[in-house]
Amino acid sequence: MAERFYAQGTVFIFDLDKTLYSEESGLLAYLDQRINDYLVNALGIRRESVDEVRKRWVEEYGTTLRGAQVNCGIDPLDYIAYTHDIEIRKFLSADEELLRILKALPGIKVVFSNSPRGHADGVIDALGLTGVFERIYTIEFCEYEGKPARRAYERVLADLGVPATHCVMIEDTARNLVIPHEMGMTTVLLSKDRLQRHDHVDYVVAELRELLEIGRWSAAS
Repeated sequence: MAERFYAQGTVFIFDLDKTLYSEESGLLAYLDQRINDYLVNALGIRRESVDEVRKRWVEEYGTTLRGAQVNCGIDPLDYIAYTHDIEIRKFLSADEELLRILKALPGIKVVFSNSPRGHADGVIDALGLTGVFERIYTIEFCEYEGKPARRAYERVLADLGVPATHCVMIEDTARNLVIPHEMGMTTVLLSKDRLQRHDHVDYVVAELRELLEIGRWSAAS
């Protein structure tokens, strides 16, 4: 499999939430509500403190789930079962333009998300993208230690079996591009703020269709 990936050139590694679909869909807002409810009801965190706790955990551990694991010893499967009990099709529908863009990109497309597998599969299915991605890497694959931990990226690259220099990482979160840049990946930040400048970001795009305008993607590094 690795040799086939390498032969086909560039590997595009896409984040999922707020990258393949817009925050305006309302899905993430509802997910945030579910997470807050879990922290309040299952862990006894005060409602007025929950946002502050989550912000601290995300900054330190990358995800609320990881923070709750380390600090409260929760069962990640219990957390996921409650927080991601969501009918995704209430928020997302098939995106034919996104499908066209992804098919127009050369090489291999994969997803690398801090979300659980069920959520990722549900989003991809709802968007009409089933079969587009060769691999879907989620928080379970990373043993619940996701981005921006270096080990998470190393796991993905090891499974792909391709050099980092042949990969393009597309993310909506700038700090999740630091390690990919250090590893040698091309980094693309999805942001409406085109004036954002980071030493570890190679390109800033407002929409994914702009990936087709960057230039020829090839295996050459």
